[in-house]
Amino acid sequence: MHKLILVPAMLLLLLLSACSSAQTDSASSQDGPQQPCSEAGQHRASEYAPGQLVASTELEPDDDNEDFPTGARAWRVLYTSTGKDNTDLQLVCGVVIAPADPERIASAGPGGNGRMASWTHGTVGVQAHCQPSVQPERNIWGPMPGGFNVVAWGEPGKADGRRGTSQGGALQYMVERGWVVSATDYFADLEGGGLLEPYVIGRNEASNAIDAARAAHHLLRQVYPELSTTSYEYLTWGHSQGGHAAMWNAQLVNAYTAATRQPDDPELVLRGAALLAPASTIIVDPSRQPYTGYPYGLADWVVNQVVGPSLFGDRLGIKLGPALYSYILGAWATHSGGKTPRKGQLPAYPGDAANLDLTAVATDAGAETTTKMVDLCLVSQPLKVAELSLPYDAKDFLVPRLSDGVDIGGQVHGQVSRTCAGSPGKELDKWCRWMWYQTPGPLGRSPLPKLPKQDGALVPVYIADGTNDLIVRCRSVAPEPDTLPDQRDCLSHAFYQALADDAYCPSGSKARGNLQLDLWQENPDTTEANHFTVPGVASARDLVSPQFEGSPLERWMTAAMDQRLPNECAAPRLMNPSGNPAGEHR
Repeated sequence: MHKLILVPAMLLLLLLSACSSAQTDSASSQDGPQQPCSEAGQHRASEYAPGQLVASTELEPDDDNEDFPTGARAWRVLYTSTGKDNTDLQLVCGVVIAPADPERIASAGPGGNGRMASWTHGTVGVQAHCQPSVQPERNIWGPMPGGFNVVAWGEPGKADGRRGTSQGGALQYMVERGWVVSATDYFADLEGGGLLEPYVIGRNEASNAIDAARAAHHLLRQVYPELSTTSYEYLTWGHSQGGHAAMWNAQLVNAYTAATRQPDDPELVLRGAALLAPASTIIVDPSRQPYTGYPYGLADWVVNQVVGPSLFGDRLGIKLGPALYSYILGAWATHSGGKTPRKGQLPAYPGDAANLDLTAVATDAGAETTTKMVDLCLVSQPLKVAELSLPYDAKDFLVPRLSDGVDIGGQVHGQVSRTCAGSPGKELDKWCRWMWYQTPGPLGRSPLPKLPKQDGALVPVYIADGTNDLIVRCRSVAPEPDTLPDQRDCLSHAFYQALADDAYCPSGSKARGNLQLDLWQENPDTTEANHFTVPGVASARDLVSPQFEGSPLERWMTAAMDQRLPNECAAPRLMNPSGNPAGEHR
């Protein structure tokens, strides 16, 4: 029986990554974590409370940091957070960016409150040396989708390629308005205990992000002793895997901070969640989702999906089935071992679904592939990742009960959702329960909060995607342009519908919160509208002006912070219809 001890599956990095499509293999991320995270072994997490700052190193702009925001300071931080439950202390690394003038921080919000955006990253790798804090010039203030400052999308030099400037970037905009930005790595074996990034484990992603925000506050009180701010209006924000994390961040921030609060912790007042092509509808339940069906969950779509070469340069075509499942299976199997999470302490997974058995879901070939991915980083080693995925197709990788499905439109869907809805057997049922547990939003099956609320009221949620997204599936299949994909063909649309029906705009009731879904369609002159373009196009004033100010995302973020968004579920809208291909926002 295969039970993984140290086997995070790297290939899923291709599924939800925020890497550049032109990336080539290098060893640039292989040097390991940088100070102070490289010295984590000198500290013991058990000596600190969640959210405490352990150490920090200021990051000085230099010739390699041409996109570093003006008027800002940045630090790499080592802090404590929690894993399986509130008592499972871990050391985590991250980055904090703040205005160089502390008066801007104190005046960002009304009444002396600060404002903070919590960024959660997409897939870069599951080892510590793969994480964004190792190379912040690329993965923090670099161009989108890898970084989150410079507004960019598409291939440089091609008709649909765009790259803005650092001065017109998202991070620059926030710094100029006094916002603090925190960015977690998610924890990854900093103490040498065999832990890896908790990929798509919502509670862990959330606690790591929330504690990064608290550590940011403690850092600022150290470097700016005169700063009196103790409360921050708080907004969560992420792409792909990071979209999944951003939703969980928003769902848990109040429950988690209340359960782990220390006397000197800041108050985080939730204002909204921005989800860019989020990993959301993992599997489906047609009894609660009549607008979709069994073969239309994320786990079903990607079983036999091939991502064409255009996403990864002209060299590569990636089979997403082996990529997705080697990463999911490896990460979840490693985190399911050891001590069982405690009830009543915000457990990360069902306590009676521990010690996941890999052979319940993977063939011998699939298990072997998974074990080979442990040390690879997608950002610096995509060719090696692709090479390992090529020999396998889904039927070689997953057991037939999961991989053999129905041919719909020329693509064979998996049977994950249908199998999980039946009687899958004891060991496979554990995996099914994990999938439902890690599902964000109202359809998730866990004892944890399922909706983002502040003082009992729903906060605004913004969702963005492209209608040519083959990774977190959102694909318009109609031959006519300007046709929005329905919930079966667009996982983001299905997630929007679940939020609307179950919480924000239930049938027969007044709207209870603000919910928005923006979609972009493919246009050869402006955007491919694929998974990797979403952060850029949502952050652009229009599709010819890659500038954050005036963009759909900026306008939503500002209105959410100012509490100006009405209670309504805005109809999903196409942002660049044929009559307005540049997507000019009026």
